[in-house]
Amino acid sequence: MKSLLLNTIIVHIVYGQSRYVIDDDSDLGIFIAAPIDICFQNKFNPLSPPATYLKYTCSSDGSQVYKTEYSDTQCATQTATSVVTFTSGNTSPCGGPKFSCTGSRDTDAYVQTGFYSDTGTACNSQLVTIPFVLGCYCDSASTSYNVDCTDASTGTFLTYTDSTSCATTGLSQDLSQCYIAQASGSTPNINAQIDDCKLSTDTLEPTSAPTATSDTPSSAPTATLAPSESPTVTRVYNSRYIIDDDWALGSNYPFPFDICLQTQPSLDFPKTDPEYVKYVCAGDNNSVTKYKWTVNDVNGLGNGYDCSDISLATFTVIDNTVTDPCSTHNFKCVGEDNYAVATLKAGLSGNSDPNCDNASFDPLLKTAVATEVCFCGSDISGKITCDPTQALTYNYTGTDCMVEQADPSILGQSAKCTHFITVKVDGFLLDIFGVLDECVDNGVDIYQTIDPSSEPTTSPTETTSSPTGAPTSAPTDAPSTSPTAKVVDSA
Repeated sequence: MKSLLLNTIIVHIVYGQSRYVIDDDSDLGIFIAAPIDICFQNKFNPLSPPATYLKYTCSSDGSQVYKTEYSDTQCATQTATSVVTFTSGNTSPCGGPKFSCTGSRDTDAYVQTGFYSDTGTACNSQLVTIPFVLGCYCDSASTSYNVDCTDASTGTFLTYTDSTSCATTGLSQDLSQCYIAQASGSTPNINAQIDDCKLSTDTLEPTSAPTATSDTPSSAPTATLAPSESPTVTRVYNSRYIIDDDWALGSNYPFPFDICLQTQPSLDFPKTDPEYVKYVCAGDNNSVTKYKWTVNDVNGLGNGYDCSDISLATFTVIDNTVTDPCSTHNFKCVGEDNYAVATLKAGLSGNSDPNCDNASFDPLLKTAVATEVCFCGSDISGKITCDPTQALTYNYTGTDCMVEQADPSILGQSAKCTHFITVKVDGFLLDIFGVLDECVDNGVDIYQTIDPSSEPTTSPTETTSSPTGAPTSAPTDAPSTSPTAKVVDSA
């Protein structure tokens, strides 16, 4: 038991803060800590159809949580049931906080538990999968539970006979094994087993698995590291952003605040007039003003405008009623300034091997995107990351940035032009290239210039009598298979 508790402490130190709401609105009939922004089925009893689905969302300032009921698996079609709003005045079953909106999709961690209708201890006929946020939470005025997982097949569920600290142990359940969650006498039981594990690093497996060493509980578990070992903590992001599709690619992307963004290029053929946008949060963080400059507002508007004259802009005030993270104008004003600035270039697509030397539209536009934000469409999602030398775009299956589709594409590298995407504009195929200009991490520009001619050889201690002036290995445009945008700090 000591090692299990110790692993729980370590996991939550490493993987950060999860958003949650404690509620009992499901056929399980118990209070659980459910995650934010996740669509899941809550009504599944075959004797009381139809099935319904829930999604909890936070207000833009994190002071409220909205509970919305839907009739479909994507939480796209709302039922007639009114939206329920939880505020700080609502409490958990033991009188504690009802919810927490501190964190983001990146920091959320939860275990997906499958529930089955079977006799004995079989898990064959699945009814539903319900997510439980990792950690210790009370489920009544006198009891609590702690749930944890390390990968898609390993997890624990511990119950306690106190409601505040998960200290007085009741039962311990290995989630990798099918077990009886609710006995039903002569009718099939409700059995349960782990289905998936989402950790706040957005990976399905941690760097190491826990090992059990003792069944003796300890009220104060401690970890001892060898002198050569150094604990690491994954950088937890909490980015500010607004989702909008009002730019050249015409699809939802996350944009930063207080930055002048060129959203449309200045082209003679096909004829396109430039446009610029700046998003500014209100003082109470409950609305965003979108300032927009076009050729109708600014005489001679072209490349390089700085959005300095607000009096010439048209503006729109966006309120906080859009809570669906996949919808245009969903925003979050509280958090960090994390974004990448890139100059985009373009050229007519002529072959299967796009070359930046053929970029005749140089520059196409210079813009910025918010990084470390999960943005989504109807059944896909994406995330942009950046580090000192490059910005990458990750694509995922589903809307929660969990299942990666393929290796990331390069949005831009520092001082190096790379192919980003090929798009069709007015019947013409354009190759779009990017160059990274800035990578801002919590308000600090960490950008570093890449000079391919200065890359070291693979054996820097060896010297030659006649330097060639060229690197020993040619630089490659292929991204690594591991996300390079994660910054790891040593404690």
